Amino acid sequence: MSDPQRFRDSGAPIYSFGDVFWVRCPRCSERGMVSAVEDAADVTAVTASCSSCGYSRRQVARSARISAQPVDWYFGLELWLQTPCCGEVLWALNPDHLAFLTDFVSARLRERAPSDVQFRNKRLTSRLPRWMTSAKNRHEVLRGLERLAEMGRPR
Repeated sequence: MSDPQRFRDSGAPIYSFGDVFWVRCPRCSERGMVSAVEDAADVTAVTASCSSCGYSRRQVARSARISAQPVDWYFGLELWLQTPCCGEVLWALNPDHLAFLTDFVSARLRERAPSDVQFRNKRLTSRLPRWMTSAKNRHEVLRGLERLAEMGRPR
């Protein structure tokens, strides 16, 4: 059983959460999805869809535009999971990303897995903003993460 007070960083980069994005539908403002599937030729087929209004858009993307802004990497649609926190915007790409952030922020002990020095700064944990990782903001960030979790629950 894992220790909820301890976070062991696997070295996962932000890319590992980029196959599905929960977004605000540009047509009806309900929760939609952007999903990306990469083929053997490194060509990514991307679909934006909304089950509420039937919105659908497809495109082929050779690369993703990763942003520090709360938008998906392909269409630039606003992320569904975002809330004000500590004077900033706290956001998550999808439920898996939200769970990762919650585990990281809630942990009192954060351990890094050994890795090659050249890849150390590619870890998601090394790229998180200081306000989010600071112990003094832990309680407020956890409240923000709980608000995001509430947004992700079925109605």
